[in-house]
Amino acid sequence: MSDPYTEEIKSNLKAAVAALNAGQLVNAEHLAGSVLRQIPGEPMAAQIMGTVRIQQKRYDEALGFVGAGLQHLPESAGLQNLAGGAYQGKGDHQKALECFQRASNAAPGNPLVFLNLGKTAFNLDLIDDARAAFEACLKLAPETAEALAGLARLSLLKGAAEKAFELADRSLSIEPDSATSQLTKAEAALAMGNAEMAFEVSKSLTARPRTRIQIRSLAYGVAAEAADKLKQYDEAFELFRAANDLTHEHTKSQMVPIVAHQSMDRLTALCGELPALASKSAAWPQKFEQPGPVFFMGFTRSGTTLLQQILTAHSKIVSAETEPLTHAWREVLHAPDIAHHIKNMTPDTVSEFRAKYFSQIGKLDAKVPERGVLLDWHPLYSQYLPVIARVFPDAKIIFAKRDPRDCVLSCFQQRFAMSRSAFHFLKLDTAAQFYDDVMSVAEATRDAFDLNIMDVRYEDLIGGVEPKTRELISFLGLDWEDGMLDYRDKAAEANIKTPSAAQVVKPLYDTAAGKWLNYEKQMAPARGLLDPWARKFGYDA
Repeated sequence: MSDPYTEEIKSNLKAAVAALNAGQLVNAEHLAGSVLRQIPGEPMAAQIMGTVRIQQKRYDEALGFVGAGLQHLPESAGLQNLAGGAYQGKGDHQKALECFQRASNAAPGNPLVFLNLGKTAFNLDLIDDARAAFEACLKLAPETAEALAGLARLSLLKGAAEKAFELADRSLSIEPDSATSQLTKAEAALAMGNAEMAFEVSKSLTARPRTRIQIRSLAYGVAAEAADKLKQYDEAFELFRAANDLTHEHTKSQMVPIVAHQSMDRLTALCGELPALASKSAAWPQKFEQPGPVFFMGFTRSGTTLLQQILTAHSKIVSAETEPLTHAWREVLHAPDIAHHIKNMTPDTVSEFRAKYFSQIGKLDAKVPERGVLLDWHPLYSQYLPVIARVFPDAKIIFAKRDPRDCVLSCFQQRFAMSRSAFHFLKLDTAAQFYDDVMSVAEATRDAFDLNIMDVRYEDLIGGVEPKTRELISFLGLDWEDGMLDYRDKAAEANIKTPSAAQVVKPLYDTAAGKWLNYEKQMAPARGLLDPWARKFGYDA
């Protein structure tokens, strides 16, 4: 059998690689295409074509070329790595991870593969896997700035600000213009108490127009937090606003339809009918084969992450980290006609809902110990309290409260991953309206249904962890464990990826209580909605 690799094909492959390396995509595509017409699926030509398509953001076409190449060379690390890049471009991080894992197995000496594996694991919140991949990359290539930057971000998540600062500095010594490392350095400096440096470094990032919008938005946020620490409140507020305006402009085309589809009007319109629905539910059988969980809710930035870490330091409490309620009932909770589903529940549909929920619970890695407690938590489960009340009348509920003005201001000041709720928080008026809507639904449900519920005020918790936690443990029917007071040590070992992560591992502080008073002028437009809730919850207004 004759060798298909003629001198012409060899020459074209060599020239295609050179063209690709020189950034001459059209020439590289032409040369690789000529090879593929003669040897369909030729691995090197397929890899070149896949690379060109990824740079053109034509990810499905890239995967087509990669798949054809893998038919010839299934163990090709280069093709698997390229497939991972294409899946990343499509936003399918799980498939990207699988490709990068196969690439790392095929080429354990390739640092680039481990770098890509680390970045993808980080995107999937697989913190330990991300760390191992970044370390493997650095073992092979110690001067890989991106891997150092990745480890710096991981250190920051763990509250190890000094380590994060050191790693970010090392990364910048290799790539001085790395925006990610500069941002991490600024965040670390802020966590270390050096607000002046944090302000200087982050503010310089905001002035770089070619920096990605997400990075610039985060930089504005860090500069705002630094200005806040320096008591420059007017400037801080304007910087927070600038951060949010950038994100709003960047995401509005995607998010406005989602917010409209899942509007809180779906639920607030139901409030007047809840007493009648509660009467119907009370007449149904109240004995269930499997008891309900403990639901923990409140509002974003009301102290739920802190309290969750304290509670799960108890040996008999297991926290459901993956929002099983949302996953089990997604079709109903996100439906425009959610009110219809709630109003038309029957004992049979309640049984179906409970079965779906416990099926989702069965997929959890952590199992509830004998006579233990399952804690299913999310700050905004409160918007779905009418559903919970009808399906789980036997559930215990913990409700976190915080001064509404501090709560909403803190939401406005955070850089959340984009979601329906996070989009509300980009503007102070929409954040206040969202708070009012969620609390209106929750309070109407509490007034209508006989719920077994305990309130926990954030300010009481930071004023004395042990007394309030003892009350909660008694409410849950468990015995006190002194180890619960060591929650910070356990939190440092956990993989927390919320804005509260760095705060949870630090000693409690009360500077966040009453912080809205520093922004009293800017908060004035929102107080018409928030002050009534402050009075209702026992705060001065």
